[in-house]
Amino acid sequence: MSQDFFQAEFIKPAEMPSAGLFRDGRYLVVDLASHQFPDRCLKTDQPISGAHSLIKLQTYNVPADELDLIRGLVVASTNQLPKISESNKGNSVIVQLGVPLTPAQARRLKSPWPIISVIFFIALTIACFAGLFLAVDPNNALIFLSILVGVLIGIVGMIGSFVMLTLRTSRVLKIKRLADRKVWLGGVHADWLARLPAYAASLELIQRDHRRAASTEWWSFATALVFGIATLICGPIAFLGYTKGVASRTWPMAEGAIQNAEMKHHTSSRRGRRSEWWTVNFDFIYQANGQAFVGKGSERENSEWAAQNNLQRKPPGTPITVYYNPARPADNRLERGLKDSEIIWIVVSVIVCVIAVIAAIYGLMARARKAGIQLQLDEHERLRL
Repeated sequence: MSQDFFQAEFIKPAEMPSAGLFRDGRYLVVDLASHQFPDRCLKTDQPISGAHSLIKLQTYNVPADELDLIRGLVVASTNQLPKISESNKGNSVIVQLGVPLTPAQARRLKSPWPIISVIFFIALTIACFAGLFLAVDPNNALIFLSILVGVLIGIVGMIGSFVMLTLRTSRVLKIKRLADRKVWLGGVHADWLARLPAYAASLELIQRDHRRAASTEWWSFATALVFGIATLICGPIAFLGYTKGVASRTWPMAEGAIQNAEMKHHTSSRRGRRSEWWTVNFDFIYQANGQAFVGKGSERENSEWAAQNNLQRKPPGTPITVYYNPARPADNRLERGLKDSEIIWIVVSVIVCVIAVIAAIYGLMARARKAGIQLQLDEHERLRL
C-alpha cells in the first residue's frame, strides 16, 4: 500500500474535530461522502504527524441497492471514487480512505506473510494429497486419518490465505459492512472510538438489515440441510468403503485368469476444454472354496499408445492375482487395501460434513443477529408510540 497521500494542511489534534465519524458498538462508521479523521492513529490512539496513509479496503457481494448508492460517490479523504467490479459471480468494491496510522501500523499493509501463508498451505495440501494416494499406507488408520486432517487443514488454510492476500488490509482495518453510503470498519482502538458520537441507524436501514438477516438465516439453514443430507448419503458409503478397504488387507489370495479384454475411448468437454482417456476393461475368472467366480477389472490410460500396450499384455488366459472376501468369495478386488475411489469418498464426505456444520453455525449467527435487530425495531416502535 502507498503512503504518499498527503493532507493539504496539518492541524493539531485538539484543533481538528472529527466529522462524519461515528461509533456503532466496536465498529467505526465512516460517512464516505463527508468525513475528516483526527491526527491520532486509529489503531493505537497515538498522535501522528504528516501524511495519512492511503489504505484500500475491499469487500465482496455488496447488495445491488447499496452499490447504486455509492456509484459516482467521491470519498472525502481521497477524492477518489470507489472501484466497483461486477460479474455474473458477484461483485467487489474497493474503497480508498486516507486514514491516520503510525508508521509501524502502516508497514503492516505490506506484510509478506499472506503470500508466505499461501505458498505454505498449497505445499501442505499437495503433500497430503500425495500421501493419501501415493506415499502413505492408507490401511494404517492413524496415519490415514492424520493425513486426511492435514488435507482439510491445508484446504482451509489455503482458502484463508488467499483471502488474506486479497484483503491484506484486514490485518489493520476490515470492512464489516457497506450500507447507506457509509462503511463500517473493524479493528479500531476502543479509546479512539469512545470519543465519537454513537451512530443512530434509521428505521428503514434497520428494517432492511432485518430482512437480510432473515434471508441469510434461511439460506444458511437450507445449505446446512442440503449438505447434511449429502453427508448422510456420502458418510455411510465412505465408512463402508473404508472398513472394506482395511479388511481386504487380510483377504486370501487366489490365482485367476483373464477371459477377455477390450479397450474403450472416452472423451469429455467442459467449458470448451476437451479431454480424452482410454480404459482397458477385462473379465477374469478365479477359484475360491472349490467354486468358480468371475470378476471385472478396469485400468485407465492417458494415451492410446499406453492403452494398446496394456491391452496386448492381457490376452485370454493371462494369469492374474485376485483377493477375495472369505465370507463372500464373489466379493473380490485386484489389490489389497483402500482403492482411490474409496479415499475420494472419504474426502468428499468429510468436506460436505464440514460445509454443513459451517453453514449451520452461520445460520445460528444470522438468527442471533436477526433477534438483535428485532429488539431495535421493537424499541423504535415503542418510542413512536
